[in-house]
Amino acid sequence: MDGSVGGTGSAGPSDFELERRDQVDYLVSKGMSRRGILRRMGITAVLTPPVLAALSACTGDSESDVATKLGGSAVDGKKIKMLEVSFGDVIPWCVQITDSMRFWGEMFGVELTHVDGGASPDVQIKAFEEAANRQDWDLIAVTPIQPNSLATTARQQIDAGAQVLQLAVDIGKPGEDIGYLTFIQQDYEEVGYSLASDLFTKAGGSGTCIVTQGVAGASNVTGRSKGVHRALEQFPDMELLEEAFTDYSDAESKRLWDSYVQKYPDISCAVELTAGTAALNGAVAALTAAGREKDTFVGTNNAEDFACQAVIDGKISATIRHSSNLLGMWAAVIGAQYINGTNTDVPKDSWMPSQLVSNVTQAQSMLALQQNGLNLV
Repeated sequence: MDGSVGGTGSAGPSDFELERRDQVDYLVSKGMSRRGILRRMGITAVLTPPVLAALSACTGDSESDVATKLGGSAVDGKKIKMLEVSFGDVIPWCVQITDSMRFWGEMFGVELTHVDGGASPDVQIKAFEEAANRQDWDLIAVTPIQPNSLATTARQQIDAGAQVLQLAVDIGKPGEDIGYLTFIQQDYEEVGYSLASDLFTKAGGSGTCIVTQGVAGASNVTGRSKGVHRALEQFPDMELLEEAFTDYSDAESKRLWDSYVQKYPDISCAVELTAGTAALNGAVAALTAAGREKDTFVGTNNAEDFACQAVIDGKISATIRHSSNLLGMWAAVIGAQYINGTNTDVPKDSWMPSQLVSNVTQAQSMLALQQNGLNLV
């Protein structure tokens, strides 16, 4: 179904970004240093392209000076040793986490070692165990494939003095605190509700839908499923045909959707709360091959750059941001500042925002902030 709802104009800086840029310009004109501006306005207020451009005009501080003042200095002159255990590099969203973690980690005195989980629980468990025993770690960021699969090794590392950051999925059993520093996550129920509601509304509030998810039992997957079912309660004329799990696999998504297209002559909405490539290679590919791509409103999770482009091209109707960039950034920055003692008041739950991308203008903005090395959304 054509996803180009809401106009096709080019997305420029927001009023908020322009206001912040003007503030930076004024402070620069008064001779304030980059360090002073960052301390006055805060780092989150300046992390947009127009503001960063204005900030680059400052003199008197190197990037390392700024990072040091923000809590990024090394401990006793040594880099902070950080291990990242990823879900799997086969998924572009996971690669974004690593790229962002490395980018921000370098600014904050972090030396990152990356371990590829291979999108396989067995591979991830073995890789984590081997890396954990290789040396002592200050920080460990973990995106588990299955709940509780990495808990034993994570607890051992916590007992040895490492600070563990839990990303998106429970390391232990769902809802269990194994002693991690913070759990960086979203309101996953709201994510599922927002995406499903948007698609159901575009379909006129009635019809049929199919939902595919990631890994069964994971807290983020369970939350998104609850959100979809809450949306279904508010749209009683929308019939749920199937709900299945893909394990974020392109091949499994393709297998499921090839069968759905054969089985169901009418599918109004495809709520694809799985990896973006799995959604495109599953629902979108199967519907297109059957000549039915204009008959179904397709929505995806993550809002990666290629998903935003798919909204612009009319291949999907919506996508919702699960920010891999913020996961990586927050893990590196929160961890570094905690190790250095700059910020030891870290909440157990660090909640990331989610942004629904429902039209071309929104997609253009979200895409621009992920391109050319800008890990901002």
